[in-house]
Amino acid sequence: MINTLYKELKLGMAASMLDGYPRAGSVRSRMQHIWHKYIDWGMAHPEQLAVLNKVSVYEGLTDDCRSAAMAPFAEIINLAQDARQQKLLRDIPDPFIMAMMSAQAEMTMHFIKTEPASAETYKTMGFEMYWNGIATTH
Repeated sequence: MINTLYKELKLGMAASMLDGYPRAGSVRSRMQHIWHKYIDWGMAHPEQLAVLNKVSVYEGLTDDCRSAAMAPFAEIINLAQDARQQKLLRDIPDPFIMAMMSAQAEMTMHFIKTEPASAETYKTMGFEMYWNGIATTH
């Protein structure tokens, strides 16, 4: 049951993040799209995000479940791998890039919750901080 919940939450989040994904855009614009969509999803589904964070560390999640839940994120991982080969991103492992995005996005969501009038400012600042941490040029 927990495996099913995890997979459903991840698939819903991925569908939201990839909605309108600019496949022909620059690396930066595609990463920014993913960033904004992740924050939008998290702000619209705070309970689901909280459950996902708790369930993701559950030791009973099967490898098959984790693989199925991550399958839609392959395009994002391929983006990072291609960007590294083009020397646009630092040589940072994919799981670390994704974990940094999650941590920084969730911190951004926290500030948006406390100051909703500044939501766009926080989304922009948060992305800039994230991008400057992973990009080779700023």
